[in-house]
Amino acid sequence: NTLKVMISSLAERGGRIYSCIETYANGTPRRVVSPDLRPKPARLSLSYLNRLLGTSLNLRGAARSAEKAGYKVQRSSGDTVRLAIPCYRIDIMHQVDIVEDIAIAQDLNQLKPEWPRIWTIGDLSRETYETETIAEIMIGLGYQEVLTYVLTSPEVVDERGQTRTENLVTLLNPKLTTHTVLRNSLLPSLLELLSRNTHVDYPQRIFEVGTSVSRGERREQLREERKVSALTIHAEAGFTEIRSALDALMQNLGRTFEVESTANSTFLPGRCGRIMSEGQEVGIVGEISPRILRTWGLNLPAAAFELDVSQKTAGGN
Repeated sequence: NTLKVMISSLAERGGRIYSCIETYANGTPRRVVSPDLRPKPARLSLSYLNRLLGTSLNLRGAARSAEKAGYKVQRSSGDTVRLAIPCYRIDIMHQVDIVEDIAIAQDLNQLKPEWPRIWTIGDLSRETYETETIAEIMIGLGYQEVLTYVLTSPEVVDERGQTRTENLVTLLNPKLTTHTVLRNSLLPSLLELLSRNTHVDYPQRIFEVGTSVSRGERREQLREERKVSALTIHAEAGFTEIRSALDALMQNLGRTFEVESTANSTFLPGRCGRIMSEGQEVGIVGEISPRILRTWGLNLPAAAFELDVSQKTAGGN
């Protein structure tokens, strides 16, 4: 296709076109003349044309407009106009593309706009509304919103994030070694971001509202969850600070919760708790283990929480 466009452009500038014969010996022997500049046949429905443009063209008018647009009309009968598409028009893939060319040839300004007969009211989805609400609350608490990729690598999730990796979703044909799995937690992505911004002044307080993906009960099933994760890092960062931010977020969302002591390799023993709401575990909060921080090249104390907000939150419309 690129060859056809190049040769046609050169021919328009006075160049001569020479053809050659390509012989394919392997498989089924065949000979091909190249370049093949034969036009491609196409059909245009007159009723389809008029329905899309809101016009009342007859076959003669449609054929005249098609020729004006650069097509060669071969025959017109009934509701169909048979056309020949120039070889260099590789952008024509459907008859709607031909309709667009005819509309341009007729002058788009001559087409009278018509209001749709359907009356609807646009509004934010509940998920978008809740995401924006959470972001506004966290920004009000002094945190900066960040956006990281859902695609990541097992090294980020496992060796440095220390999250569960047995339910990771792996890509079949990844293009980059750094983007081979779908993250099942937001916290490793925040740690990776901080490791790339150690030159920025402290304290640093960041958060993200994003998607995590993990396997369901059956291997072929996927479970997509919307989470918010926040992380604070500076010389005085600790459990009290991150717990206060969690309290403020949950209170503004109208959700009740409690924190129960638990053990997690990402966090310091005795300074980690699971977030319980309505009898279900919905997240985790605590101080990041110094071992994890050293792995990421971070030399200051850090604390974080991660909360599943896929469940119903207050404030939606």
